[in-house]
Amino acid sequence: MAIRIPWDKYEAAILIDACIKVQNNILSKEFAVSEVSADLRRLALSKGYEIDDIFRNENGISMQMTIMSALLQNKPSGLHNASKLFSDIRDIYINDNDAYTQILTE
Repeated sequence: MAIRIPWDKYEAAILIDACIKVQNNILSKEFAVSEVSADLRRLALSKGYEIDDIFRNENGISMQMTIMSALLQNKPSGLHNASKLFSDIRDIYINDNDAYTQILTE
Protein backbone atom coordinates (compact mmCIF):
# COMPACT_ATOMS: atom_id res chain seq x y z
CA MET A 1 0.00 0.00 0.00
CA ALA A 2 1.39 3.40 -0.95
CA ILE A 3 1.82 6.13 1.61
CA ARG A 4 -0.31 9.27 1.54
CA ILE A 5 1.54 11.98 -0.36
CA PRO A 6 0.30 15.54 0.27
CA TRP A 7 -0.27 17.83 -2.68
CA ASP A 8 2.58 20.21 -3.48
CA LYS A 9 2.66 23.63 -5.13
CA TYR A 10 3.57 22.15 -8.52
CA GLU A 11 0.57 19.84 -8.53
CA ALA A 12 -1.70 22.68 -7.43
CA ALA A 13 -0.36 24.89 -10.25
CA ILE A 14 -1.05 22.12 -12.79
CA LEU A 15 -4.58 21.82 -11.39
CA ILE A 16 -5.19 25.58 -11.66
CA ASP A 17 -3.92 25.56 -15.24
CA ALA A 18 -6.38 22.81 -16.13
CA CYS A 19 -9.25 24.58 -14.34
CA ILE A 20 -8.59 27.78 -16.26
CA LYS A 21 -8.49 25.90 -19.56
CA VAL A 22 -11.82 24.26 -18.73
CA GLN A 23 -13.37 27.59 -17.70
CA ASN A 24 -12.17 29.14 -20.98
CA ASN A 25 -13.54 26.20 -23.01
CA ILE A 26 -10.07 25.23 -24.22
CA LEU A 27 -10.41 21.74 -22.75
CA SER A 28 -13.39 19.64 -21.73
CA LYS A 29 -13.52 18.84 -18.03
CA GLU A 30 -13.33 15.12 -18.79
CA PHE A 31 -10.16 15.53 -20.87
CA ALA A 32 -8.58 17.89 -18.31
CA VAL A 33 -9.29 15.48 -15.44
CA SER A 34 -7.77 12.60 -17.36
CA GLU A 35 -4.67 14.59 -18.33
CA VAL A 36 -4.10 16.04 -14.87
CA SER A 37 -4.44 12.60 -13.30
CA ALA A 38 -1.95 11.09 -15.75
CA ASP A 39 0.47 14.02 -15.38
CA LEU A 40 0.42 13.93 -11.57
CA ARG A 41 0.88 10.17 -11.52
CA ARG A 42 3.87 10.45 -13.89
CA LEU A 43 5.31 13.26 -11.77
CA ALA A 44 5.08 11.15 -8.61
CA LEU A 45 6.73 8.19 -10.31
CA SER A 46 9.53 10.40 -11.62
CA LYS A 47 10.15 11.50 -8.00
CA GLY A 48 10.47 7.85 -7.00
CA TYR A 49 7.18 7.65 -5.08
CA GLU A 50 5.39 4.35 -4.82
CA ILE A 51 1.80 4.96 -5.91
CA ASP A 52 -1.31 2.82 -6.08
CA ASP A 53 -4.44 2.89 -8.25
CA ILE A 54 -6.08 5.49 -5.99
CA PHE A 55 -3.23 8.01 -6.04
CA ARG A 56 -4.38 11.13 -7.96
CA ASN A 57 -6.97 9.05 -9.81
CA GLU A 58 -9.60 10.67 -12.02
CA ASN A 59 -12.32 10.63 -9.34
CA GLY A 60 -10.06 12.44 -6.90
CA ILE A 61 -8.84 14.90 -9.52
CA SER A 62 -12.43 15.66 -10.52
CA MET A 63 -13.26 16.48 -6.90
CA GLN A 64 -10.13 18.63 -6.46
CA MET A 65 -10.89 20.41 -9.74
CA THR A 66 -14.38 21.27 -8.45
CA ILE A 67 -12.85 22.71 -5.28
CA MET A 68 -10.20 24.67 -7.19
CA SER A 69 -12.68 25.98 -9.77
CA ALA A 70 -14.93 27.27 -7.00
CA LEU A 71 -11.94 28.86 -5.30
CA LEU A 72 -10.92 30.59 -8.53
CA GLN A 73 -14.47 31.94 -8.91
CA ASN A 74 -14.83 32.84 -5.20
CA LYS A 75 -17.82 30.52 -4.89
CA PRO A 76 -18.50 27.73 -2.41
CA SER A 77 -17.77 24.34 -3.95
CA GLY A 78 -20.32 22.35 -1.99
CA LEU A 79 -17.46 20.02 -1.09
CA HIS A 80 -14.64 20.34 1.41
CA ASN A 81 -13.05 23.70 2.05
CA ALA A 82 -10.03 24.43 -0.09
CA SER A 83 -6.70 23.65 1.48
CA LYS A 84 -4.28 26.40 2.46
CA LEU A 85 -2.01 25.25 -0.36
CA PHE A 86 -4.78 25.67 -2.94
CA SER A 87 -5.63 29.11 -1.55
CA ASP A 88 -1.97 30.14 -1.55
CA ILE A 89 -1.36 29.01 -5.13
CA ARG A 90 -4.59 30.68 -6.25
CA ASP A 91 -3.38 33.91 -4.62
CA ILE A 92 -0.03 33.62 -6.40
CA TYR A 93 -1.86 33.04 -9.70
CA ILE A 94 -4.00 36.15 -9.16
CA ASN A 95 -1.42 38.48 -7.61
CA ASP A 96 1.92 37.40 -9.11
CA ASN A 97 1.37 35.67 -12.42
CA ASP A 98 5.11 35.58 -13.15
CA ALA A 99 5.73 33.57 -9.98
CA TYR A 100 2.80 31.28 -10.84
CA THR A 101 4.16 30.72 -14.36
CA GLN A 102 7.57 29.90 -12.91
CA ILE A 103 6.03 27.28 -10.58
CA LEU A 104 4.05 25.82 -13.47
CA THR A 105 7.08 25.49 -15.73
CA GLU A 106 9.45 23.99 -13.13
